[in-house]
Amino acid sequence: MGRDRSFPRRQDSLLERKRRAVAEELGLPVIVRGVRSPDESWKGRLRRSRGRVLIEYQISQAGFFWQAPIVERLLEEASRGQLEFIIPA
Repeated sequence: MGRDRSFPRRQDSLLERKRRAVAEELGLPVIVRGVRSPDESWKGRLRRSRGRVLIEYQISQAGFFWQAPIVERLLEEASRGQLEFIIPA
């Protein structure tokens, strides 16, 4: 995963370790990325796409760290076997 510089360093390290663990558990690459979407009905989503697990969070404001708990929740859902999940806005 390319490092998202918007995460605080300690939180990034914890999330990166969790991301790697989930990828190993599932046997699939786990991609985490921030996106800008005109659909404001969700804060974060998890889905399986083309042999990978894709975790996306809405980018609302540069430098604002609200996405860390969103990514953590989506990684938890993925580790439980959920491969389609949305956190509503």
